[in-house]
Amino acid sequence: MQPFAELTSWIAGVAPLAQEFYLFCFFCLGFAIFRTEAVKRVVFVLGGGSGRKAKAASGLSSTSECCVEKLRADFEQHRYEQVLDSWGTLGTYTGEALTLVVSALLALGRPEDVGLCVAKAIANLPHLRSSVHSAIEAIAASTVCRAQKITALRDIFEEALDGLDAAATEVLARALAEFNDEQRVGLLVRRLASAGASLREALARLAVGFS
Repeated sequence: MQPFAELTSWIAGVAPLAQEFYLFCFFCLGFAIFRTEAVKRVVFVLGGGSGRKAKAASGLSSTSECCVEKLRADFEQHRYEQVLDSWGTLGTYTGEALTLVVSALLALGRPEDVGLCVAKAIANLPHLRSSVHSAIEAIAASTVCRAQKITALRDIFEEALDGLDAAATEVLARALAEFNDEQRVGLLVRRLASAGASLREALARLAVGFS
């Protein structure tokens, strides 16, 4: 029994050391894995791009980030997918960049994604809120078919309405008035009124929009 007792005592003494050793090994392995670029990209995407958002807000850039000039060049060359891909790597997010992305979605026949795009831009990059009216104007002036314009405008109404400022709300109302969407225009006018906006000139412009 004495050898058995000694063996039991030895195991009891070694077990904590072995556990600490294994924990140390797992820590080293995890550190090595999460230092790899592939895992960094996965964690970055699953995390919602918070690091990228912070860089955008602070105006920082790196060699892997692109600029709005690249988006503009890609759009002019009809490389619409590249415009969408580059949106996630911008060094500084501007109203023009948002307008280009919205226009690219339209050009790709994806008007149903416009509203969510605008809503996420407003939520994640609040400084773009004051530029949304330009994106809506770009939709209204687009050469895509009437049905796609209506879908995109109504999608903004459904997905991003609460984030629109007064300027974007009025522009959206005017754009929808061109398609005789009286119900949504009426709701937008009431929102303008409740926000204390001056309606005299706005209503005059809206009246011109209805055909």
